[in-house]
Amino acid sequence: IIEDLKKKLDEMPISAEEKANILRSVENFKYVYPKQVLFNDKTLTLREVDETSPKFKQIVESIKRPRTDAGGNVTVDHGMILPIAIRNIIGRPGMYALVDGGHRLKAWQTIFGESKAIPAMISDLDDEAVMIAQVEANVHNVKQKRVEVGRHMRKLLNYHPDWTLSDIGMRFNLTTKAVQDYLSLNLLPEDISARVNKDEKDPDSLPATVGYILAKFTPTAKSTVERKVEL
Repeated sequence: IIEDLKKKLDEMPISAEEKANILRSVENFKYVYPKQVLFNDKTLTLREVDETSPKFKQIVESIKRPRTDAGGNVTVDHGMILPIAIRNIIGRPGMYALVDGGHRLKAWQTIFGESKAIPAMISDLDDEAVMIAQVEANVHNVKQKRVEVGRHMRKLLNYHPDWTLSDIGMRFNLTTKAVQDYLSLNLLPEDISARVNKDEKDPDSLPATVGYILAKFTPTAKSTVERKVEL
């Protein structure tokens, strides 16, 4: 297929750079079975797929519609779908980590289960690049998992000790105060982190609210407040 494509590209009036880009895309494209794709690898998923959302239902309906030719004959048994983005997992040949396309992957599994391979593009992003891509894609989303965003930001600071809060804010279009708030969430205990991620607003979520506030205090101030609460 690649050789045939090269011959056709040679006949087309396009630049050498455009030809190279097309060939690179084709070489990185493949079909993989859903069971080969891990939703979580070293990078954390910042948003859970909401299978009740209009977006998810729209993707499902789009995939369900088969493609037909001019005569109405079915040519492909599913609708158009953008390839999901995946990357190789070192030491686990044939397994991939999901970089982008969680809704598409879940929708595909809803329709076809594990029996049909899904189109995918293999990315060569490293851990840092994936973290940056995940934060950029989710930091301004209303359904973000705030604690996970904070953890990613902490990892990025570990990669770049010379970065300031302003550097992170400029990269993700956030104020320094917003970055500080995200990073403070790393101080929360796991049970409170789970509540903050769920953005609980019912009366039972008071511990999450208190924990969120305490996380912003300095260790000394936090200790003082906790002692007074115990008294």
